[in-house]
Amino acid sequence: MSIVADHYTSVVGGDTHASTHTYALIESPSGKLIDQKTFPTTPAGLSRAIAWIGRRTGPDVGRVLVSAEGTGSYGAVMAERLSEAGYRVVEAPTPSTKRLRGRGKTDTLDAIVAARSTLIMDIGRLRDRRAGEVQTALKLLTVGREQMNAERLRVLNALTALVRAHDLGVDARPNSSPDRDDFFLAGARRATRRDHRPKRSRPARQTDSRPRRRPQDQPGADHRSR
Repeated sequence: MSIVADHYTSVVGGDTHASTHTYALIESPSGKLIDQKTFPTTPAGLSRAIAWIGRRTGPDVGRVLVSAEGTGSYGAVMAERLSEAGYRVVEAPTPSTKRLRGRGKTDTLDAIVAARSTLIMDIGRLRDRRAGEVQTALKLLTVGREQMNAERLRVLNALTALVRAHDLGVDARPNSSPDRDDFFLAGARRATRRDHRPKRSRPARQTDSRPRRRPQDQPGADHRSR
């Protein structure tokens, strides 16, 4: 099995946040911590981080691997800048709870764990960052779907509260079935339209007070019978 330590001389671990990124530089294959530093996420801060990595690892960017958390979210811009500089950027493996137990949690420690966890990984299991127009479109679709689901849930909760507060003749018992939800919404709409529909006054039905004639009493009845 070929691992990362066999292919790279340095691994940079990254812990990403909205305002700062923390980097930890690990020597390969020993896993020794060479240096660590935190930079802001501003364009100037990212430029300083890239320059710092270059000074600490040398000009051969092909022998340096960057393993960072959140390459598709908080670290997306950082990953893009590092890729443009020639570095390979991968998503850091999720550390196990057992490995982190009793160690506490700091940004520096998270960056070190990201680098050392990547150092012993099979080279074929590295998860390269996702980039490009397709990835951007998928992100937009995912965000839109989450927003629509949240809005749908808000409307369902509002309708449920309405039905439980007023007797509309609709069963408002909770049920997670989508068909049940659609039936509930349709019933609520019908009940709402029915309650708000203006009532039309019907004209009084006129009744004929004259007695009805029997067939034999009508004129010409005797002539037709003969």
